[in-house]
Amino acid sequence: MNMRLLEEAILMGMIPKTVVDNLKHRRCPFCGKSTKNFTFKDKLSEREFLISGMCQECQDNIFNEKNE
Repeated sequence: MNMRLLEEAILMGMIPKTVVDNLKHRRCPFCGKSTKNFTFKDKLSEREFLISGMCQECQDNIFNEKNE
């Protein structure tokens, strides 16, 4: 994740500061749980983590709702 771009987005009011703080401290931006030793159920989930920083539980909650 490009932290410089995230910080610029905060300044522009596009992303809440708490989201970036969570990402900087290796926590899920949605629930705040630590992602330091997290495991993912598949490669797609790992890839999503690299993009969004979301833990597996939040990914399941968000993406399963869209599929129902």
